[in-house]
Amino acid sequence: MKVIGILGGIASGKSTVASLFRNRGAVIADADQMGHEVLRDEATKREIREKFGSEVFQIDGEVDRRQLAAKVFGGDDLSRKQLAELEKITHPRIKTRLQALIQTTMDSPGGPPPALIMDAALLVRAGWSSICDNLLFIDSPLMDRLQRSRQRGWSDSEFNAREAAQEKLEEKRVLSDYIIRNGGDLAQLDEQVEHYWRERVLTPTS
Repeated sequence: MKVIGILGGIASGKSTVASLFRNRGAVIADADQMGHEVLRDEATKREIREKFGSEVFQIDGEVDRRQLAAKVFGGDDLSRKQLAELEKITHPRIKTRLQALIQTTMDSPGGPPPALIMDAALLVRAGWSSICDNLLFIDSPLMDRLQRSRQRGWSDSEFNAREAAQEKLEEKRVLSDYIIRNGGDLAQLDEQVEHYWRERVLTPTS
């Protein structure tokens, strides 16, 4: 089983590509979903309350992710410091979940699938790329990515702040073994995923 990490800019289509791999039998490790699970963990919430105060919590006691994001993606030095503090709390817990899923998938009674796809926005920054066999970069035009982020309800300034908190796109591209181009045509995207699946996943390498 190959562990393949997906890299790309914000709203580049990483999750869409991951779903196309799922259609072919891959298991998906969704770090964003795991991050949401981590934020519901009581120990995590205690640490976040200690660091950021009660204002980042909802009335029901759950973390208010938009309020927390506003604190850590402000773009100034204080926000960057707070983002680093948040990552110290959440990243080790997410990595534990990622490693557990990889091990569980490897130990599947029917045998492991051909690939596990790691969909994680901060794959390199968090150091999780070290547990991947290959890295795949999703190249998507800026205007397409902005449009997708607006559909998520993000402002352009929020998009820019989140993008600035990640590694530069060229750094991710250089680290990658393969590039898939996402220009918005799902059929063309699927063709590229199929080619990668046949040539890089199913074909044995020496």
